[in-house]
Amino acid sequence: MLKSNMLCRYIIDQYLETEWLPCLKMNAFNSPIFLRNMVYLLKDVVKDRQITNLVLNYNIPSLTYCYWESNPEICDVRFSLISLCDQLNIFQQVIVKLINTSLISTDKKYIRKLCYISKDFKLSTEGELNYSSMIKFTSSIEVLLSKLKEDTNTETAEGMYLFTESIRIFENFKRRTCRNMEQTVCIPIGFIGDYSGTQRHQEV
Repeated sequence: MLKSNMLCRYIIDQYLETEWLPCLKMNAFNSPIFLRNMVYLLKDVVKDRQITNLVLNYNIPSLTYCYWESNPEICDVRFSLISLCDQLNIFQQVIVKLINTSLISTDKKYIRKLCYISKDFKLSTEGELNYSSMIKFTSSIEVLLSKLKEDTNTETAEGMYLFTESIRIFENFKRRTCRNMEQTVCIPIGFIGDYSGTQRHQEV
């Protein structure tokens, strides 16, 4: 294992500055899977701060999203995704917007849950979801928001205002994606959890 890590480090040291970084800067890696694998490879042998600085400097949407999945709690990376949001697909966008809401951005548990959902649906590598996956993805977000409501004091005006921010993001996502679905789910703002909708497909 040690020899393997040393070899990996040697290869990266040899090619990082001369080939990999220039290719990253030019956004030359067309395969999201290759890009994700490279991020995980770099994480094993390069300091997180160094990779974070590279990601923030290059400002490449696919790279930044891949790196966020591998380091969901790094605030700088999470914030940088907001400015890149329009260049992400709609499923990545709803994740990015939710992790930057007032409630969720300060709660590592929910940031990790959203990261888990993103990984589970392979959002950094698969691109668009098919019909079945869209239903399951939507249900997963609903379950998460139901739990968020349970953990939020929505009896107060401030608590309800903060929670409503997340609901509005989700409702906007549904309007954009669920128009052509045979079965959609309507969640009245402030009443999440007290509705009938699609069967829960996944526990978060």
